[in-house]
Amino acid sequence: MKTFRKLCSATIITLFIQLPFNASATDNFQAVYQQYLQAIEAEDYKAALVHAENSFRTGQQRFDPSSENLRNLHFNYANMLIANRKFSEAYEELEALEQSTMDRYGEVSEQTFEVRIERYYASVKSHSSEPSYEKYKKSIGRSLVDLVEQLSAQQPEKQGNYYAALMAIMQRSNSGFLSLRRMIKLTEKAEGILLEAFGASDTRVIETQFYLAKLLKTNNKLRGSAEKFETIVSVIEQSVEFTHPWALSAHAQLVDIYETMGRSEEATEHCIAIGEMTPWDENVIEPTPLFRVNPEYPISYARARKEGKVIIEFDISEGGFVTNPRVLEVDGGEKFADSSIEALQRWRYAPKFQDGEVQIAKNRRVQMDFYIGR
Repeated sequence: MKTFRKLCSATIITLFIQLPFNASATDNFQAVYQQYLQAIEAEDYKAALVHAENSFRTGQQRFDPSSENLRNLHFNYANMLIANRKFSEAYEELEALEQSTMDRYGEVSEQTFEVRIERYYASVKSHSSEPSYEKYKKSIGRSLVDLVEQLSAQQPEKQGNYYAALMAIMQRSNSGFLSLRRMIKLTEKAEGILLEAFGASDTRVIETQFYLAKLLKTNNKLRGSAEKFETIVSVIEQSVEFTHPWALSAHAQLVDIYETMGRSEEATEHCIAIGEMTPWDENVIEPTPLFRVNPEYPISYARARKEGKVIIEFDISEGGFVTNPRVLEVDGGEKFADSSIEALQRWRYAPKFQDGEVQIAKNRRVQMDFYIGR
């Protein structure tokens, strides 16, 4: 039996053990193991790491090296290392654990897949700043894809679960082990499999579609990306009765995409949707723009290494457009002001709603800073 808990980007997986019938022979181990379970229950992962290691070391004296109990204890220990961001240590433990798991269950097995997923995540995080590991990390990632395909062929009824786990680790690690084109192709395949297995409103499907939409946007496939984000918005709005963070994020992405494509009318629809979903907090001085462009640095000023700043006051229209910009302060030269206003007029915001009615938001302020990189 397994329990699953979320901790930031890591997934806490506790694999429970089966104690021998003769409990008197395991009193010491049982006490240590109970401390680990209590720390997990309290979500005290720092203490859980200490107790997980103690349980594993004690278990090495209690259980056969090839036993499932010892494998589970080892997995718990490695997983707690990840939860505490000790990725290099976790990788070493998972490497040893994967080998013993393959010896027991074979390379093409669910147990090996489970360990390899965590080993890949640990490899990405432990050596993320060392270029020499990039090829190595990609090799592990590609082996995961091969393993998913092999497991799916052996157990087609579990294909959806395997691809859901693969998509989850790709998003958790935030590190591509394939080219962008191949990542898109793989994620499109996974989307189709998950849709068939779980249905359009399942969270695993929506997460995968969100990931695919972002990949398409990165690849400048804006039309395809917009279609995916529109699908996400439609499904969520039909499935839940409350504002969902995915819907809010999808609307914001669509504002950016449609403005980039020059389709302001469609961007406006999503600006308004966000305004309806997120009432303004008048205690917040400046709302966050949904779409923005940076002002161009005047060439003559850049050559002269002139720096400066511009403070502009403006209104936000019922459609989320910037209107009536007024320069309140400018340092460094008027060209900074001209460039700032030109950029600001392209920004888009969620419009202000009050008592269910859209209103003009007056007297917003923004500061544009111009400086030469040093």
